[in-house]
Order: sequence, then structure tokens, then C-alpha cells
Amino acid sequence: MLQHYKIWVKGKIISAKTGGKSFSDVVYFVEKTKSPEVILMLDFDRRGEEGTKRIKQDLEKIRIRPNTKFWYDLSCLTGEK
Repeated sequence: MLQHYKIWVKGKIISAKTGGKSFSDVVYFVEKTKSPEVILMLDFDRRGEEGTKRIKQDLEKIRIRPNTKFWYDLSCLTGEK
């Protein structure tokens, strides 16, 4: 049985893997938005995990709150964690 979930999140979506952006480019773009919090949703593979950690640390340095709860919960639902 297929279940549907709604997360009720509003905001801009910033793609981290298009246009040849580096993780530093993504952090810079997020900083320019002046958002106090960012939801990180990268892939669940090794590169996505490393990218999540790196972007999270970089955002914390510039006092933007990185939210990885959705990423972690979804990875658990998919059996990736």
C-alpha cells in the first residue's frame, strides 16, 4: 500500500547538484537569501552524507540553522540508515 506524506514546508529550493555548483557556492547562495534556517536534503549515498555534514558545518559557522531532521527521517524510512 502506497502512503502519501505532506511536509508543509514553504520556501525556496536550492539545487546543490546542478550547474556545476560546489558546496561552497551553495552555502554562499543560502547566505545571500538571509534565511535563518535551511532544510538540507541531499542524497543518502556517501557523497550526499559528506555533503550534508560539510554544508551543515559551513552554515553553522555563518549562524544559519541547518535542519537535517527531514533528511535523517527520510533516510530511515528508505532503509538507508
